[in-house]
Amino acid sequence: MRKKVKKEEKKITKNSPLRNILPLFLMFFLGIYLFLNIYYSQNLSPLLISLTKNEDYQSVVTYLKKIEGTKYFSDELKKYQRVYGDKLLNDVFADKVKIEKTIKEFEQLLKVNPDSRDLLYWLYRLNQMIGNEEKAKEYFKRAREIDPMVKE
Repeated sequence: MRKKVKKEEKKITKNSPLRNILPLFLMFFLGIYLFLNIYYSQNLSPLLISLTKNEDYQSVVTYLKKIEGTKYFSDELKKYQRVYGDKLLNDVFADKVKIEKTIKEFEQLLKVNPDSRDLLYWLYRLNQMIGNEEKAKEYFKRAREIDPMVKE
């Protein structure tokens, strides 16, 4: 009689409603997870959405300035230049152009006063900002020769 009770108990656990519902429950949550994962992976940032709508010129300029130096920059610049023209180039590179102009002015002043520690230091900093590391090092070295207390 005990063997029959044990067999009946085993049958009950094999056919329990929880055992039948558990795989469905897991599949339901897996489906929800996959749906949300796909949805949020395709959800674009507001900045990119405003760029694709071509509504906000300043957003495009900001975007291009932020990705400057990446492998995507030239392709993105060409794409948006077709939409906005050469004005976009001026605005994206405006800071760099201002720095280069300032460098030229400081170099002219340096011809008048070649031992100006401050001019040499600022030429070092400006060249560093636009990525001219070799020139920057040269100016810093010259500034240090004049005043060894100059720090980077």
